[in-house]
Formats: sequence, structure tokens, C-alpha cells
Amino acid sequence: MQHINRLTGFFCFGCFAWYTAASFGYVADDSIFLNGLRQRQLYWLAERHVEQELADSNLSARRYANLLVQQAITRMAMATSEPASEREAAWQRAVDPLDEYLQHQPSGSLRLLVALERALVDRTRGEIERHELRPGDDVALDACRDALRAAGRGLQQVARDAETLARDRSLGNVAAETEGLSDDELKGIVRGSQLELADTYRQLGLTYPAGSADRDDGLLQAGERLRPLAMVTTTDSVAWQARVQMLRVLADLGRASEGLELLEMWDNRPQAMADKWTAAIGELYLAGNDASKAAQALAAVALGQSPECDLVRLQIALRASADGETIARLLATIREAHPPAWARRAALMAGE
Repeated sequence: MQHINRLTGFFCFGCFAWYTAASFGYVADDSIFLNGLRQRQLYWLAERHVEQELADSNLSARRYANLLVQQAITRMAMATSEPASEREAAWQRAVDPLDEYLQHQPSGSLRLLVALERALVDRTRGEIERHELRPGDDVALDACRDALRAAGRGLQQVARDAETLARDRSLGNVAAETEGLSDDELKGIVRGSQLELADTYRQLGLTYPAGSADRDDGLLQAGERLRPLAMVTTTDSVAWQARVQMLRVLADLGRASEGLELLEMWDNRPQAMADKWTAAIGELYLAGNDASKAAQALAAVALGQSPECDLVRLQIALRASADGETIARLLATIREAHPPAWARRAALMAGE
């Protein structure tokens, strides 16, 4: 199994940049192929490929666990492409194989890989539902928060279990596993679960009204967990993703000046992070009520290239009370250039 960094394994298929369990330092041999299918929204083909591979009775334990993760990733993508009223069955299909594995695999390091993915399904579901909440829908709001809280519990447990296993290995208290995770992979699980836990706190905080204690508490907890990941001298992909999230948290808190100070410290960001980095800068300027600089920052990314940047462009237009034709053009671009979940989010932002 090839060792990779976190960016190499990131997936963006239908909604947001989801960093899954397979992207924290390791990946199945065919994940690049499957990522390509998902990015083209060929979910049925990706699912069929994984199911055919899972039918092989000679799979190694590592290969089997990774295929379960890939299957969950694909089914999450399928869920986000469905109308809200039809998603429940798709979410259930994503978690059922993971739950079955966890039930019959009570120990071992590969269990952490699957448990992390299980928590990320809940986190992703909560994030999707948060972005599609409509005012006054208390049932949907409760379901969103329930999913995010379940994700938080799962991520905390994965981090604790991974830290315990790493410590036991270092003390020689556990025997080596023939097909288990390496020590570096265990470290990736710990850092990855901490990063995703921070984002879970942010998502949960944003379900509460602006200025409320619950909202600020969620955002501040996110920032506390991001800081040790972001404030490092030797950077890797996890550190840069933590930095993007830190900028977004500061924008959410209305502390744009702090975020702009950090920008001066953080240079040489990876090219793979360019679009998300630019969108986060745009959000910071918007939080500081400087729409002009936000627009200038976004000029580095072409219209239609990045869904994150295009949504910030839409926010700028809406704040400026742009004419209907301008907003209609932006919405049309988002619908044509990006997967359906982005289009749904844009339409809700525009009040459609």
C-alpha cells in the first residue's frame, strides 16, 4: 500500500473537500482511479468496481479495510447527489458495511481506519445538512446537530484509541501486526482525527445563531484544536489544511485582523491548496467588511474553477445587492461548473 500525504488522498466529489480515512497517510492501490470516477460523478461505476474487488476471497486484511473505506466514500458522494427527501437510504448504505466490520473487528489497528471513516460519514452528513437548513425547520436542525455530535464522539474515540495503541507499541506492550497500520500511519490517524474534530466543532457551532454563546463556544473549541496543528515550523499537508480551517474560524468569529496577521506568517502554501486558500482569504476580507479586497483576492482563481471561490463571489454580490442579472449569471456558472450540492447551496444563499 502506497504511503501518501494527506493532500494526495483528498476527495472532492459533489459537495465539499472531504478528507477521508484513506487520506491520512495511506491509500488503496486503485484510489486514484476511483477518485477520478467520483469527480466525474460516475458513482455507479466506482461502486461497481469496489463491489467486484470486495468479492475476491483472497483479499488481505489491509486491502479489505481500504475497500470498505472506498465504498463508504462513494456512497457518501451518491447520498449528496440525491434530493434531501431520498438521502436517508443512501446514508444508511454508506454506514452499514462499516458498522458490520466494527462489530466483528473489536481490536487491531485497521479498525481505527474504518472507525475514522464511520465518524467522517456522520461529520459529512451534518455538514451537508447544515448548509441546506431552512429557517424554522427544527426537525432538520436537530438531525444535523445529532449527526455532528455523533461525529465528534467518534473522532474523539478514534484519537484516544490511536494514541493508546501508539503508546503501547512504543512500550512493547502489544505484538506487531502483520497487516496492521505502521507507526507513521497511526500518527496520521491521530492528527487527522484531531483536524476533523476541529472542523466538526466549527460545523456544530455554526448551527447556532450569530453572537450566541453556543456558536462562539463551538468556534473557539475548533480554534483551540487547530492551533497546535497549524502553528508548526515543519509543515506538511495536515498543517496547511489546519491553517485554511484556522482562517475560516477567525472569519466566522469576526476576527479578520488576526487572520490577516497570520497570512503574513504563512507563505509558500502548496499549489494543491491554492483554491481553498484563496477562498479562505476572501472570507477573511468579507468578515472585515472589505468586499473590494475580497474580490481582488478571488481574481487569482478563474470563475468556474473553484466552487469555494465561486460561493464567496456569490456572497460578495449578495452583500452588494447586485442586480438580478449578475446573480443569475453566478448561479448559472455554479450550476454548470460544479456538482449539484454546490448548486443547491448557492440557490439557498440566493434565497431560491
